[in-house]
Amino acid sequence: MREEKSPLGRLCRPLLFIAGLIALGAVLGVLFGLFAPIKQLPSLPPAPPKTESPSSRLTGDPEKPYLLEERPPYTIAIDPGHGGIDNGAEGIIDELDLCEGTADALFALLDADPHFQPVRTRENGQDPKNSARIQTVDNAMASALISIHANSDASSSHGFECFPTPPGRAYSEESMRLAQCIAAEMQA
Repeated sequence: MREEKSPLGRLCRPLLFIAGLIALGAVLGVLFGLFAPIKQLPSLPPAPPKTESPSSRLTGDPEKPYLLEERPPYTIAIDPGHGGIDNGAEGIIDELDLCEGTADALFALLDADPHFQPVRTRENGQDPKNSARIQTVDNAMASALISIHANSDASSSHGFECFPTPPGRAYSEESMRLAQCIAAEMQA
């Protein structure tokens, strides 16, 4: 366990963790209504037992290698930023601690809901290469990837960032709708 940086760190650490939970709440608000706003459905349908073979979703198209799930359970990949000895941004609380704690909470909440099947790109303390993380997402055929970061800047900049898949790439329209839903929840 890391040593606290200062008495201010001991005071602010819980406050920053609460800020992370607020951000998590916004993401969960979208995920639990995730495909309702995106597909304009009144609510999520009941989650049937998973009987479909993952190979039935393969397309053979390198641009869109698999079809997105159209009904629950939706596979959601969770990528806690940084890892291993890479702490990310360091300050009153290390980005690594915030990312791993948020990923743990998000995984537990999604895992408890039959509409979702969460997959982690890494376990706490590990630092796989980005290519290995992407391979995990592809192997799981995830419908969404949520990469968790908590940036820091010495300037007065602040706020929330949400980066959808760029236009022209596979599933960029779906990614933009998800990003808009998350951003709307963050503003609420």
